[in-house]
Amino acid sequence: HPISPDDLLPPLLYQAFNDQTSIGWDNLLKKGRIANTWFSAHDQYCNICRLDSTHHSTATGPTLIKQILDSTFAIWVERNHALHGKTYKENIAIRTTTADDKIKWYYKNQDLFTESDIKILFCLDLTETLTRKLEYKLIWLDLSDSCW
Repeated sequence: HPISPDDLLPPLLYQAFNDQTSIGWDNLLKKGRIANTWFSAHDQYCNICRLDSTHHSTATGPTLIKQILDSTFAIWVERNHALHGKTYKENIAIRTTTADDKIKWYYKNQDLFTESDIKILFCLDLTETLTRKLEYKLIWLDLSDSCW
């Protein structure tokens, strides 16, 4: 939600916040698109504090954008490693665990299927289905998903 002018923020910060909201905060994090008024507010602060030009937005702005993009990318990489694993072996382990969990759920909820689907999908007991290769499990899940 946009902040209110009554929040005791200087008007330029208020404008920067609203400008960024218009542009989109996701655009800042994903694409480095930052409202120019942030730089104006920063430059105003530098002038008030009598900081030299090395502290102004023309010098610090590109570094700020690069840091935002680098941080966003680092978070994305960690998220992908957590979801998919860092190596092929970890990826297979994660996919196998996910498939096994879903297969177990289907076995517990067989009553959601028609009688004819149950005869086909659940002809093996759970233990035997879980010992199959990942490729088999993924095909089994595709079939189960299409029946459900």
